[in-house]
Amino acid sequence: MIVIPALHPAREVVARVDALRPGEVHRTTTTLETIGGKALNVARFVRLMGASVRVVVLAGDEIRGSLDDDPLLATGADNGLTLVPS
Repeated sequence: MIVIPALHPAREVVARVDALRPGEVHRTTTTLETIGGKALNVARFVRLMGASVRVVVLAGDEIRGSLDDDPLLATGADNGLTLVPS
């Protein structure tokens, strides 16, 4: 099992546009907000590779809710995610 401490998770916002046209104004069509950062991205990759991983996250309620929506990092007995309230 790989243990990954995520002491400072980051809020990631990805803005999508219909098409990228250099020199023109772009308006976002949708945005995707998630919790990320190096540690959580490594944990997602380790899970995709099929390895066992335990992530220790210093998290408040907002981060906890975002992680519960992530299928690779969702909390649960067999998922290996430990949340430490902060």
